Amino acid sequence: MPAGGWRATLEAIPQIVWTADPTGRPDWFNARWYAYTGLSADASLAGAYLDTLHRDDYAAARAAYARVLATGEPLNSEYRLRAADGTYRWHLGTAHPLRDESGAITCWIGVSTDIDARRRAADGMAFVADASEALGNAPDLDAALHVLAKHVVPVLADWCSVYLVREGKLTPHTIHHRDPVKRAFVWDMMRRYPPRPEDSAVLRTGEPLYIPVVKPADLLDSAEDDRHRADIERLDVGSIVAVPLAARGSALGIMQLMREQRRDAFSPGDRDLAVVLAQRAAVVLDNARIAERERRIARTFQEAALPRELPRIAGLRLDVTYVPSERDAGIGGDWYDAFALRDGKLVVSIGDVAGKGVDAAVLMSSLRQAIRVAAYQGLDPAAILAATDEALANERPDRIATAFVGILDPSAWTLAYASAGHPPALLRAPGGALLALSTGGPPLGLRAPSNAVRTVPAIAAGSVLVLHTDGLTEATQDVIEGERLLGEVLRDDAVVYAANPASFVLDAVLRETARDDVAILVAVFEDRAQAAEGVPNAGNDAVMPVDTITDAGS
Repeated sequence: MPAGGWRATLEAIPQIVWTADPTGRPDWFNARWYAYTGLSADASLAGAYLDTLHRDDYAAARAAYARVLATGEPLNSEYRLRAADGTYRWHLGTAHPLRDESGAITCWIGVSTDIDARRRAADGMAFVADASEALGNAPDLDAALHVLAKHVVPVLADWCSVYLVREGKLTPHTIHHRDPVKRAFVWDMMRRYPPRPEDSAVLRTGEPLYIPVVKPADLLDSAEDDRHRADIERLDVGSIVAVPLAARGSALGIMQLMREQRRDAFSPGDRDLAVVLAQRAAVVLDNARIAERERRIARTFQEAALPRELPRIAGLRLDVTYVPSERDAGIGGDWYDAFALRDGKLVVSIGDVAGKGVDAAVLMSSLRQAIRVAAYQGLDPAAILAATDEALANERPDRIATAFVGILDPSAWTLAYASAGHPPALLRAPGGALLALSTGGPPLGLRAPSNAVRTVPAIAAGSVLVLHTDGLTEATQDVIEGERLLGEVLRDDAVVYAANPASFVLDAVLRETARDDVAILVAVFEDRAQAAEGVPNAGNDAVMPVDTITDAGS
């Protein structure tokens, strides 16, 4: 043990100081230890000092101490110590051995320095940064709220509940706890006793609610009946923090955090951390809500702009599908179309406007209608695209779009087509040979329309024409692999016999979530006689050679 002069010096140090014998058993604590812990000298020296370690840090702290006793190396460890008022604060524990002339350890001198503010600030910043990044990557409102709850539980709280204000009502949206049985119980409780906005002081004042130690009577006073009272008691609430979710001056809802009685109460630092997290989350939620509303408007507009019915032509089976991106907040400008002219010919078109959102959907509708107007005037596919390019230049000179237009003549099943920078349409001949239909023209909006028109004569029964947007082949971010997979799918006879060939192609090629909107139009050429009986025919093994395509020009 240090001499009396040493003790006087150690008592003057503002940190907790202790000494231990060579085996590591404490034999002296300074006055700061007793003031902080509230323990007596007898209890401390009898081993009660171990009870002050936080249960989550106990094993690691004991293991670190055992390691230095075995090796004689200095100790450096972080742990939480319980104060006299029952709260815990982070400390940095160091210990160094004193040795005699022979090198043998005569005693240990340890110091515990309060680092609670620094440690909690660092942990809080890391927690908020991690949660903010995850929130920012969430694709929509529901996903963002799920991410928020998963980050809060169990690190910061046992319960995380988010209530959103919708049409003047406070609606529970997300309730998370590690125990799914408890989650189900609370959801049922919320259905029976829905929250009321007028009862929420957080919504009224915009200020956080902080109850470090919950008195059961305070909670039970709000119970509506005996069953509600029993449900509240079952929650075993020990501490509560509720903070507003607000952005752009508007109240979005409330985030409520609860800890059960077995756990330490929320500290003022925990409350402040919840406030910062709620501020970050509110911005993300507000952006997600706006994007969701825009997406809903755009999708409604797009659905209204796309054709509701496809033409019925003997010997031809048309099928379409459209899938919006699930990884983007905005909807795209993809379209498909098929309509009959007065002379019986069928016009098919597909295209993609660059950009997302309502603006792209509106422009998509305009271009699709421009193609229809030009086709009704009897123009060939290249002239149709040139007219559409002119319409785009007048309406939105800053935008570009890709498009494919084809005109089918049912009398002989010839196809005249032109393309403006769009992925090639694919024509599957009976037997599986594939022909890529492209004229290499530039996209619309570049003011350099291509006049090339090509014609495929006498398409045989059993052939399949597939038009698609680039979201299909770019789903894996590897266009070459996407095109290879699409070709593999189309060479299989299954596409001819599929009840819904467009959906068949989509499911076979798109093996993960769509990164971009996908539009697909498929035309299956059937034997006219058998088509009248509803029987598709893929029995003709004739292969359509590439040199059957002719350039028409104009």
